[in-house]
Amino acid sequence: MSNPTRQVCARCNRRGWGFWSPDRIWNAVAGVIWRNADICVFCFGELGDEKWIVWTEGLKIRPMSMKAQREFVDTLTEEHSDE
Repeated sequence: MSNPTRQVCARCNRRGWGFWSPDRIWNAVAGVIWRNADICVFCFGELGDEKWIVWTEGLKIRPMSMKAQREFVDTLTEEHSDE
């Protein structure tokens, strides 16, 4: 696939969906090692389970197909190309 738009997980190298977690939970789950890295929701869940943290609290997942993601990025690119 050429020009993929999703971030690659620094822990497992998968391309995942966008997600958001409250800072308090993110910092507890990700810890020092992964705090500033891009990790997927699957790895986030594994890390949370390993640390016995309720990592789903406040979690927001933004599932989007690769096609929809590409179209969204193209729209943003077009909007900024006029500037």
